[in-house]
Amino acid sequence: MCLNRKGSVPVLAAMIATGMMLLMVVLIYFARNGAIVTNTKALNKLWGQAILAEYDVNLNKDYGLLAYKGNDAEVQSKLTLYAGHTLSNAKGIDWQVENVNISSYSLINLDMFKKQLVKAAKFQLADDVKGVVIPGVEHDKKEADQGEETISSGEYEVLPSGGADTGISFSKLRELAGNVRDIKNIQYMVKEGSDKFFTCRYALHKFGTYLEPRSDKDAYLRNEQEYLICGKTSDKKNRKAVRNRIIAFQEVINLAYLHQHPEKTAAIDGLVGTLIPPPMSAATREALIAAWAFAESVNDYRLLINGKKVPLMKTEATWATDVTTAVTGLMHGYIDNNAEEGNTYGDYLKYMVYLLDEETINFRMMDLIQLSMRQKHYPSFLIRDFNGGVSFTIDVSGKDVPYEKVY
Repeated sequence: MCLNRKGSVPVLAAMIATGMMLLMVVLIYFARNGAIVTNTKALNKLWGQAILAEYDVNLNKDYGLLAYKGNDAEVQSKLTLYAGHTLSNAKGIDWQVENVNISSYSLINLDMFKKQLVKAAKFQLADDVKGVVIPGVEHDKKEADQGEETISSGEYEVLPSGGADTGISFSKLRELAGNVRDIKNIQYMVKEGSDKFFTCRYALHKFGTYLEPRSDKDAYLRNEQEYLICGKTSDKKNRKAVRNRIIAFQEVINLAYLHQHPEKTAAIDGLVGTLIPPPMSAATREALIAAWAFAESVNDYRLLINGKKVPLMKTEATWATDVTTAVTGLMHGYIDNNAEEGNTYGDYLKYMVYLLDEETINFRMMDLIQLSMRQKHYPSFLIRDFNGGVSFTIDVSGKDVPYEKVY
């Protein structure tokens, strides 16, 4: 049978035309869906930035932190409102807000808080280099023994740290004192430029001390850096705990000094020979040397707390107490040799802050920020209610378009 060749051309043309039409439909479908996804990505960015733009101004002004208040349900409601204004009138497009996640970005989460803190500290460092004075760290120059505060039971129950008062152990301080010849070397145990480095810089810049407290309107506790180190519930307890740690640190160094200087131990030998019978003299000698080192350490602390400097490595000129204090103790006041070189009270706090582990110092900074914000701005402020980022998904006609952003 012979084929009609003339008839095959229209058939072929029809087949090609049909194929092209199908291809155009497919291309239009994919182009439409691609446009929907592209446009939704742009809208997600707009809506997400609208959420992040609601950061708390006071938290940012006082502590340099960017965070907004909200929970999953509240943010989903806002996103639904924003999307509704844009997408509800779009024909043939079904949409839904899904997978809203706020809790992962709460400032109570250590990683999120650290990221915010490190950014704030780097910003602070940049301004320090430029000579810019950062607001919010005004120090109160009134007498240091006024206005000591205690954390109330109601405040204590909601502290981010849970009220844990663990910190630098006495054994760690004594071990360190036996190995360091200059307390300033302690800061070099933390690598410059590391997160820990910036965390410590932030803590030392933002929070006050017994001798240099922040103004009452800014700080709930007066002895804030002391709280970071010791975590006690009152200014008095924190100051006492820091006192004990400084004395313990100095005692190791002062004891080593006495053992290394025969002229000092000779004075002890003379005192022992006069007062103590030989069978007891050896033990008594060591006890008196330890008592003398302790008395010198108490004097060191009293010098520091009165704004004086104390050299870490003593000399004959800077050793303050005499052998009689090994027996009588240092009763009142302090003996000042007017040392021009040495460490201040703030230096000792600084290096103890550097020795804190990151979890402890960050959670205690959360405590201080929360206490201050509740006192100064919002009585119901809880740091766990504030978030440093947002993530969500918009389902548009079966296509998931995710969005995530951190300040």
